[in-house]
Amino acid sequence: MENIRYLLLVLVVVQTLFIVVDCWTFWRDTSDEPLRNLLRRHRGTLGFLASIWFGYFVIQNVLMAGMPTVEATLRWFSSLLDLPPQSATTADAASRWNVGFLFVATYFVSGFWDYWLHRFLHTRRFWFLHENHHLPTQVFNGMPGISVRPFVAPTTFLTYFCSIGTLIYLVKLANQPYLLHAYLMHLPSLMVLFALVGSASHSCFLRRFLWLHSLLKVLFITTPQEHILHHAKNLSGNYGNFMTFWDRVFGTYLNPLVIPYDQVELGLNYDQDFLGTLTGGRWKIPERLRTKYQLGTFCNLAAR
Repeated sequence: MENIRYLLLVLVVVQTLFIVVDCWTFWRDTSDEPLRNLLRRHRGTLGFLASIWFGYFVIQNVLMAGMPTVEATLRWFSSLLDLPPQSATTADAASRWNVGFLFVATYFVSGFWDYWLHRFLHTRRFWFLHENHHLPTQVFNGMPGISVRPFVAPTTFLTYFCSIGTLIYLVKLANQPYLLHAYLMHLPSLMVLFALVGSASHSCFLRRFLWLHSLLKVLFITTPQEHILHHAKNLSGNYGNFMTFWDRVFGTYLNPLVIPYDQVELGLNYDQDFLGTLTGGRWKIPERLRTKYQLGTFCNLAAR
């Protein structure tokens, strides 16, 4: 339990660092104005965005708290497949090679389910769960909908539910149930890795370094240059949140060396705002507030 708490602490610290560095990068790339003056002049807009971010954060965590935990899901599948309960002693029987193979297998299996569930969210019926994430025309950690996503809980749960079920079934087929405890021990590390890749792929700071793309693409890890194309207004592809392997397999890969990733238009290709993504477009932020808080800088707004 202590290791899990430590990993969660690392995750919070690193994600917070991404938010700070990305906000700094956005300021340096979009304004020559001293930071103090910028904060003073746009304090209303920044405060409004901060309130939206906090609201998204609350919704996200309330929904996440209602989802079954990874440990509960693992126990449920173990019981369903009639696998014996495991202890740390039996896990010691797992060789480093077996654990390493399980770690890699989890990465690819989770990537498979992440790919298809993410692609499924882009269908019309379930788009409302994901629309807020594609709303911002400025993609960086710190923007509401990017670093916090109010409706991410169901898809996160389905991703690890399907991934855990697949992996446990493979363990049963291999007749090596002693790997279950090792799997549970290493799963938090892998989940932190997924979350960190997710933050890195949205980072406007890391997006400036093309050498990073050259390094990570060899490992099929989704790069910031690849993922920004997924947020392009008129492109469809690069559905893998943390790996591009399945995009390549299923023909949805967008190559940032072919498509100018730093020139694409971002956001939605229709009128929408932060409130509209929570209400299915039924209610939107009034025009007066849109203008007052300069929401046209962060969303694609059109006259209604």
